[in-house]
Amino acid sequence: MVSNGDTKYEVLKKCGQPVHKEFLGVDHARKLSRNVKRGTEVKIEVWIYEAKQLSSVSQDYQFIFVGLELVELIHISPH
Repeated sequence: MVSNGDTKYEVLKKCGQPVHKEFLGVDHARKLSRNVKRGTEVKIEVWIYEAKQLSSVSQDYQFIFVGLELVELIHISPH
C-alpha cells in the first residue's frame, strides 16, 4: 500500500490510475517538504481509488495530495 509522504509517481506505480481525480484548489506551502519551499503555491488534488484496485484493502479510499506529496488517506464508507 501507500503511505503519507509518497509522491504521485510512487502512488501511480503502486496503485495504477485512480477512477477519479479532482482539483480542489491551491494553497501556499506552510512547511518545507521534499521539493517544496515555504510559500510556494501548490495544487491540492483528491484521487479516488476503489477497493478492487487496491488488492489488500476492502474499502474505497480518497488520497489527498498537496503538490506532489500524498498527505492524507481517507477511508470512504460504502453507500
